[in-house]
Amino acid sequence: YKFLSVTGSLIIPLYNNSAGKLPTIGYAKPGAEVKLGFSGTNRTRLKNTYWDVSAGIRQFFDSVGPTQLFFDALFGMPLDESWKLTVTLSSNSSTSRNRDFDPNNPFINRYYSTFRITPALSRKISETTSINFSVFADLSGKNIGRGTGAALTGIIKFGTR
Repeated sequence: YKFLSVTGSLIIPLYNNSAGKLPTIGYAKPGAEVKLGFSGTNRTRLKNTYWDVSAGIRQFFDSVGPTQLFFDALFGMPLDESWKLTVTLSSNSSTSRNRDFDPNNPFINRYYSTFRITPALSRKISETTSINFSVFADLSGKNIGRGTGAALTGIIKFGTR
């Protein structure tokens, strides 16, 4: 199976940044985003693997932008009936005429790029419960802090059909 999707979104901030208060929450400007997604499964070679690729552009409506290009690619494969492994590659490139860099307030930087890898291992505990463990590492970037981290997530499905 293969699926193609196109998504459009409006960005409407419901907050204001207070002058002199750091860190700020974000750009506090409206914007728009268009994303193209392509996903599917493979039932022949590498049986029951799945993938999801998306790319898009985000524009903030301000004289200094920014304009952001983003890309995500996920590949997943079941290890058995209860376990699955996924790997995600993510990239974001933000451009703006405002190239100021503030290390004390990274949320306001408009000119940066990043490339990240996130492997994850998930286990289905029951029909309604799963647990997911992931780690991430920023492989490269410009004007952004390089980081690593981990997350443990529980997923509970409510209601049945």
